[in-house]
Amino acid sequence: MASQLLMLVLKIKESSAPGLDLPTFLSKVDGFLKGYSKASQVVHKFKVCGEPRVVAIFEVNNILGLERNMGGLSRIGIFDVTCIPLSHYETFAAALGVDQGLTKISPQPLTKKFIYWLSFNVEYQGKTTAELLELWVKDATTVLSARAAGTQLDLYKVIAERKVHCFIGTDVPDEVDKLSFALPLMQENGANVQIECRAVQLLEEYTTRIMTENIQ
Repeated sequence: MASQLLMLVLKIKESSAPGLDLPTFLSKVDGFLKGYSKASQVVHKFKVCGEPRVVAIFEVNNILGLERNMGGLSRIGIFDVTCIPLSHYETFAAALGVDQGLTKISPQPLTKKFIYWLSFNVEYQGKTTAELLELWVKDATTVLSARAAGTQLDLYKVIAERKVHCFIGTDVPDEVDKLSFALPLMQENGANVQIECRAVQLLEEYTTRIMTENIQ
């Protein structure tokens, strides 16, 4: 059965619940953002650092599973929810003609100290569509080669849009700048690329640490 990837961005409306105990509340959210039988499976769950937002990526075989997850969430709080359809970046890269050795779908565990969520919005004023796609082949080759060399990256393209979501694990935050500004899309089309960056943390790790860990 064919599946689809969906990214949920949940922003908690704290103003609707004055005095909200955010750590306890997010622990409940974490409990609802689980796979639902074989209908949906969680790929990633993150809390955006310093913000009442959660980002989760699901692989969905039957949309009713995800809708039941959302039904449970709606009973415990009020959210602004955005649901974004994604494809594996490797699938997109393969369609562009990137070398098959780089385009095997292989979700990356993000185990390093810091995790960043980068959103790329790619315009191409002054270029033809053919020129953009030629440049994107170079860009995809560069970023997937970096992953093959050991950089912790998990990438997704928004379906039918020129937008990419990238999750990077690193022990040195400056490496994120080095990688992003070395990309061909930035080197040759940087004026037409907008990047947004947020620090995130694994949701399950957040809910465990915030309740139990003493700060030295």
